[in-house]
Amino acid sequence: MKAQSPPLLNAFLTSAQWRCLRVVSEVSDIPHAARKLHCSQAVLKAALAELRERLGAQHIVVVDERVQLSPALTNLTRQRPLCRLQGTLAAAPAPAGRARTALDIQSAG
Repeated sequence: MKAQSPPLLNAFLTSAQWRCLRVVSEVSDIPHAARKLHCSQAVLKAALAELRERLGAQHIVVVDERVQLSPALTNLTRQRPLCRLQGTLAAAPAPAGRARTALDIQSAG
């Protein structure tokens, strides 16, 4: 039986992960993307490996220092970013004694 991949829209990604996806979708080669992101190629490859685990291997393919994103993921990265901090989510109270995190904001909705 084929393993199901997590739906793209349900995956919660950090802003750094979204930025990584946007740059990779624009540039597609790892050395150039790493320069644009101001990080080493090794860090970018590790980030891409983590994104492959989160989003599913069929959405991100790395071959010979080039990254190929699935059409669905490419379209998602080119859409206008959805700000999770707008509206009622930004007004949600932080848990007592600590700053509000992205996980708190996501679960408040």
